[in-house]
Amino acid sequence: MVFEGILESMADGITGGKWTLREYVKIGEKRILKTATSPLIDNILNENLGNEVALSVVKTLKGNRIFAIRETNGEVTKLKGSVIGAISFLRFMATLIPLNITLYIFLAIFEDGGIGLVIGIILSLLWFILPIKARIRDKKALNALD
Repeated sequence: MVFEGILESMADGITGGKWTLREYVKIGEKRILKTATSPLIDNILNENLGNEVALSVVKTLKGNRIFAIRETNGEVTKLKGSVIGAISFLRFMATLIPLNITLYIFLAIFEDGGIGLVIGIILSLLWFILPIKARIRDKKALNALD
């Protein structure tokens, strides 16, 4: 999603590791809750309080991630590609354990291997697609302000 308008206010930020967390960022009349972004983009947000900006935001289970900002002068700052790649890799790795558990559960339920194997493989493939879909969504958000 792209939000455009005057950056009116922000909650105090907490920087931990590679992310700065804020309870909200208010742009125009819209309040974006539970935001996370890189310290670089967070500094640019601070510099542009009261100015017209555009934010590229992705909604996640944990809140909203700000992937890019376009300032009044037209300059676009994005998260580094390596950060997006690391997020994608961690998502992929996090799916491997549930994927295997799902397969084994259905194999255990249907001991003959026929229908249990088929259901387990189908569910595993659906589980495997989720991080790929998220990677595509993140890439679109990263390039939304270009």
